[in-house]
Amino acid sequence: MTGTAPNRRTVASTVVFVVVALGSVFVFAPWLGIARAPVLAALLPARAVVSVGFVVVAVALIVLGIVRRRVRVVAFVVGAVLVALAGANAVVLGARGFDAEPPHAAGLRVFEWNTNGGLVGATAIGRAASAARADVVVLPDAGSLAAAEDVADAMRQGDRPVHVFAEPGAQVAVLVRDDLAAHATMRPGIDPVKTLVVSVPGAPTIVAVHAPQPVLRGLAGWRADLDWVRRTCADDAEVIVAGDFNASVDAFGGGGLGACQDAASTVHAAALGTWPTSVVPALAMPLDHTLVSPAAGVVRSWTVVRTEDRSGARHRPTVTVIGARR
Repeated sequence: MTGTAPNRRTVASTVVFVVVALGSVFVFAPWLGIARAPVLAALLPARAVVSVGFVVVAVALIVLGIVRRRVRVVAFVVGAVLVALAGANAVVLGARGFDAEPPHAAGLRVFEWNTNGGLVGATAIGRAASAARADVVVLPDAGSLAAAEDVADAMRQGDRPVHVFAEPGAQVAVLVRDDLAAHATMRPGIDPVKTLVVSVPGAPTIVAVHAPQPVLRGLAGWRADLDWVRRTCADDAEVIVAGDFNASVDAFGGGGLGACQDAASTVHAAALGTWPTSVVPALAMPLDHTLVSPAAGVVRSWTVVRTEDRSGARHRPTVTVIGARR
């Protein structure tokens, strides 16, 4: 019996240490400089769900401690630690913001929607973009040039004529309002299939991004894409970057990349998620972003669109309204 008690204390101490260490690494990853580390990179966008998970496990442990006296101390201590970690996580999310506002009335309107190729029909995409009065439409996974042209046709029918910019064989597409697109040019970005740069004379350059998922072989490409966006957002750049980053602002190391600021962070809405549509935005992952450089203008609003939740899409569209600097 005398040897058993010390062993239990050792096991209990080890369990508590591991929970504190792993939980703290998750909560404070950006400040520890490890937000792009394997596993963490994929898990961090799920902060809200993980917080709920912490609380659920804590409650289960407390109940277990009440029922099983022998594990009561360990269960209560670990439960308390998990509640504290959930609270710290909630503070991080609260600081990023859950402000849900409709699009601002005036400004350049950027509509972004990852429709995962054929999950949403061109008519539905065109209708949603037209309803948002989009000046620029970024489709990180349009599927093909033909699909993007079908969306443009649908927008023309909705009295929102646009010009299509998409490379043959690429997934990503950008649609720009006809009067803005008159002399615009395009070129592929770091990944010719999933990134595109559209230079619009007299307006900000539009950069469309669909970063890989940061798991297994996709991790290196994901990191490369984020670094490329950071370099693209040079101090003097007049650029708007939009798309599916497969990342929360944790991976940005702050509220943006380079000189570009995350639009959601600017309006205190960076905790609102866009994926999946089956989960309310407060619990969903904030994977879709629009970044705006100072030279490109001022973010007036950033909005997660919920009207398309039943469209079949996995991601929600976003609308960013950007005004001119005075």
